[in-house]
Amino acid sequence: MSSPRCSFPLGNGRFIQVKEWQGELRVDIREWEGDVPTKKGISLNLMQFKNFLNGMSSAIEPVMKNKRAEQDEKFHLGAGVYITVTKDNPCVDIRKYWMNPPHQDESLPMKKGICLRPTEYDTLMKSCCKIEDLLPELKDEIPCYMNEDHQNQQGMLRCKMCNPDDYKNWL
Repeated sequence: MSSPRCSFPLGNGRFIQVKEWQGELRVDIREWEGDVPTKKGISLNLMQFKNFLNGMSSAIEPVMKNKRAEQDEKFHLGAGVYITVTKDNPCVDIRKYWMNPPHQDESLPMKKGICLRPTEYDTLMKSCCKIEDLLPELKDEIPCYMNEDHQNQQGMLRCKMCNPDDYKNWL
């Protein structure tokens, strides 16, 4: 296992880390017990992390500044991972969703993810600025929805990142 490129504490035994895993750079937001990472958390590839940064500034940050949402907010990071803030709960939930059974109308949250308290979220946002500086590869990362093949609905439906539960039906 490689050592992390950078690691920042968020509080309450939670950390954000950039490390290489199976030959790919990943950004982990995870809870730790002592020196051991737990299953509670989420691992994002660079495109998901770039979408995370875009989503936080455009969709989630205004809600967190008001400390109350008028409606539930949900932002897709790619590959079935979403950021959500509900109007009844001021926490930011970063979680994997999936369709079960197939072809149902709405995806369901899985255990894989982490819910950040407002103070942890604030610390995370401060850490993200530092991570952007330490991660030059992020500048070259282009979200899939900006590619030429996403200029129509069929391109989005065929994309594994945009449509993870149903993309094979459109190939």
